Amino acid sequence: MVGKRWAAWLVCAGVLITGSAAADALSDAGTAFDAAQRGNYKLAVRYYTRALWSGELKDSEAAAVYFGRAFAYIRLGSYDKAEKDYDQLIELRPDDPSAYYNRAVTHAAEGNLKAALADYTSAIWFGYNDSYKAFYNRGTIYESQGDFESAVADFKEAYKLAPDEPRIRQKLEALGTPPEPDSGR
Repeated sequence: MVGKRWAAWLVCAGVLITGSAAADALSDAGTAFDAAQRGNYKLAVRYYTRALWSGELKDSEAAAVYFGRAFAYIRLGSYDKAEKDYDQLIELRPDDPSAYYNRAVTHAAEGNLKAALADYTSAIWFGYNDSYKAFYNRGTIYESQGDFESAVADFKEAYKLAPDEPRIRQKLEALGTPPEPDSGR
């Protein structure tokens, strides 16, 4: 009888500990989010990391934590660490266009333009909400590489999606291809 009670207690304690650990991980993630909102990115990284190290987050929760920590790393200028978090995020959510877009930004900031082009393309493919930004940024990379044909094509796509964005018009005009009237409407 004592053995059964002990086993039942261990099972209950395990459930309580696991539930408590998961609650702690979510609490840490919430603390991290609040810290990031206040601009305290070092503290945010610390708490996001604690949440991840707990091992108690569901995949969807871990994905959100990786996204938040990557953002904090970017704000701290740690693009290599942000890139690793976006890699983890993409493992968890391989069809998340925001993950590809943001990883592209980190690649571009590090000067890895080939990887940035690939990720901007993936962001567009998966339907990034502000896809005009992905087209614009990809076009800027093409332009910097002297591939003016691809740059113009991307700037035209960006213009179709955001005709009121002045920098897109400026790029097209600078490349000798002003947008046609009504081509963006």
